[in-house]
Amino acid sequence: MMRRGLLRRTLLYPRSVWVTVRSQMYNSNRDIEWVLLTVMHPFHVLLSTGLRYAGPAFVFLVIVLISCVVVNWYLFLMPVIVMQHSLPVIIIHWIVSHWLLINISFHYCKAWTTAPGRPTYVQGADKNNLRHDWTWCKKCLQPKPPRTHHCSVCKRCTLKMDHHCPWLNNCVGHFNHRYFWMFCVYMWLGVVYVAITSLPIVLDDHWKNPIEVPPFQVFLPHTLHFGERFSDMYARWQSSCRLFIFFLVCAVMLVLGGLTSWHSWLVALAATSIERHTNAVETKRLARMQMYFKNPYDFGFTMNWKLFLGLVEGRSWRHILLPSSHTPIGDGQHWDYSPYLAGITQPTKAHDV
Repeated sequence: MMRRGLLRRTLLYPRSVWVTVRSQMYNSNRDIEWVLLTVMHPFHVLLSTGLRYAGPAFVFLVIVLISCVVVNWYLFLMPVIVMQHSLPVIIIHWIVSHWLLINISFHYCKAWTTAPGRPTYVQGADKNNLRHDWTWCKKCLQPKPPRTHHCSVCKRCTLKMDHHCPWLNNCVGHFNHRYFWMFCVYMWLGVVYVAITSLPIVLDDHWKNPIEVPPFQVFLPHTLHFGERFSDMYARWQSSCRLFIFFLVCAVMLVLGGLTSWHSWLVALAATSIERHTNAVETKRLARMQMYFKNPYDFGFTMNWKLFLGLVEGRSWRHILLPSSHTPIGDGQHWDYSPYLAGITQPTKAHDV
């Protein structure tokens, strides 16, 4: 039934686009951004439906890739480190690798399993009787707190929604945003560590001291003793696995480095991915009125990071360097405004996402 419904929506997509474009010709309040959002809405619905059902597969893929790197580390990289380095260096590698692995595993599990936060629904709520900074969700038909947006994949409103992450099969919101960012940071540090550690080993395998036995001899019993043949096959297999892991972590390092930098920049600005877009729209609107926009949740670079990481109420960097389950500041529904905002316009109401 689900497949038939998805196929039907796919076949009706061109007709939906045409009807949408024609309807915009009779809308006097349209602008190019609103037209594009409306035209792309059918495609957005199809994508959201696909992500909702493909989420578990993405989570499984992440677990498989992380497990692949960890297994190769223990089987093919750590033994070489043990043979080539002194005991103090081996101990340092052992401590650093396990510290990264524990943090990666902990923060991924917490980001995956922690609910991002949902608004408290009120029976008989009236959209004409809302708090001054609350809006009305047209999908849930319930009051929507500030910084809350409707997720088209989860079909629910999410507190301080940043985005829906398919690799977590979960929304990134108020209660798991820190876990998501910490996972990205420790995952990036982990792949950088594996890349730096494996680079000299890979160079030694394939350029400095490559195995000299021709590949065809490995499979010819009459030209090579069975024990030697098996040993060479295993050595080649080890070398290939190390090379594969090296290129895998380098690719992840580049992609994840960009993603982590983007989210770190947003944390410094006290904004989510959605708010970055809506704030840019509001900035342009106010500029045409010869006014300027100030993010009402921006308390300054240092305080933004402290609030995001939860380094208040006596917490220290120990809660960042080691796994910690401390909850974020506030309930995600009521927000304090920056003291630098005297008389500055509040952000515009964003469309549902």
